[in-house]
Amino acid sequence: MNITVIGAGKSGVAAAILAQKKGNNVFLTESKSQELYKDTAAELSKYQIKSEFGQNTETGLKNCDLIISSPGVPPSAEIIRRAEALRIPIISEVEYAYRHTKNPIVAITGTNGKTTTTSLTAFLL
Repeated sequence: MNITVIGAGKSGVAAAILAQKKGNNVFLTESKSQELYKDTAAELSKYQIKSEFGQNTETGLKNCDLIISSPGVPPSAEIIRRAEALRIPIISEVEYAYRHTKNPIVAITGTNGKTTTTSLTAFLL
């Protein structure tokens, strides 16, 4: 499977590494400059993950079967709109991780109260 990860933050890199370890052909694209991601570029290279920095080109959309998008990438981003036009499935990093775990997951989302809810959940568990 050809997977493109959009976003080189911690969770994007983790998703790319997981996808690579699962035997997929992975490409990571990041719109920010590589100068901001020197260690990241080295880590991706260690896992033989192809990447681009400084722009999101169409390279990652060619023959792509799945897009894993970081939460910081807005739905209005050109690469997301182009992927939608090409009907490439787009999922989040959390969904991708969920697909590869057998453990139960407690997901806490929202704008306000996550820290309190997470603390309460941890106490209860």
